[in-house]
Amino acid sequence: EISDAIRKALRDHNGGTFTPQPRPKPVVHDGAKARQQIINQGKYSTEQELLSSSPVSIPADPIEQQRLFLKTRFQWKDFIFTGGSTQSGIPETIKPCCQWTDEVSPGPFVIVNPLNGYPAPLKSGNGMTYRGDGNISFYRHAMGEFDTLSREDQVRFWSAIQLPIVALIDSGGKSIHCWFDVQKWATVKTPEQWKSEIKTKLYDQLLTPYGVDAACSNAARLSRLPGVFRTEKQAYQRLLWLSPEGRPV
Repeated sequence: EISDAIRKALRDHNGGTFTPQPRPKPVVHDGAKARQQIINQGKYSTEQELLSSSPVSIPADPIEQQRLFLKTRFQWKDFIFTGGSTQSGIPETIKPCCQWTDEVSPGPFVIVNPLNGYPAPLKSGNGMTYRGDGNISFYRHAMGEFDTLSREDQVRFWSAIQLPIVALIDSGGKSIHCWFDVQKWATVKTPEQWKSEIKTKLYDQLLTPYGVDAACSNAARLSRLPGVFRTEKQAYQRLLWLSPEGRPV
C-alpha cells in the first residue's frame, strides 16, 4: 500500500497535479524529553503488572485470548481481516467477527478497523482491494508502537499516557501494540475526518514526536493478533491489557 501511494504521488507530480502540503506543527516540541517524562510517570514496568491491572481478566490460554479480544473489540457482524500481510481474499481472510470467534485464526495480523466487504480502488489506482483504507466500514480503532524503546520503557509509557486505550498486545517480538478508541478522541466518520483528526492531530502532532512509528497512522493498519504463535520469534502474540471502553491504563 505504501508503494502504491508513492507511485501515485509520482504520477501526480509528473502530471503537474501534485501540491505538497505543509507539515503540521507538533504540539510536542522536544519529543525525546517529553517521552522520558511520561516514562518516568509510568505506573507499571512489567507485563505481569499490566495483566494484573487489566479491567477484563485475561485467560492464560492463547486461543481464549484471541476470542476474548475479538469479541470485546469488534461487533458480531463486523467484517474483520485476519491473515498474512500479503493476503487479501474473501472469504479466506475477511469474515464476520462471529465466524472468527468460532474458529482459530492463523493470523498473524488483524486490521484494526472493521471492513465493509466490498472492493475499493487501490491508492495507486491500479486494481482493487478488499482491505485498504478505502474499505473501512467504521472508524473504531487506531494503533501505535515503538521500534526503539526497551520493553520496560514501553510498558511505562503506555501505562502513563492519558489516551483512550482499549488494548495492549505483545507482538511476540520487540514491541507492544497499543490500540486506541478513535471515537473517544474525535468524531470520525469519513476518510477526511480520519486524516484531519487522527493522522494529523493524534499522530503527526502528538504521537510521532514522542517516537511512535509514523507508519501506524492509517485506518487499515495491520496489528498483531493475540493468540498466534510467531514462529520466527518462537513466541506467542499475547494480550496484556484489555478494556471494553477506552481509558488511560
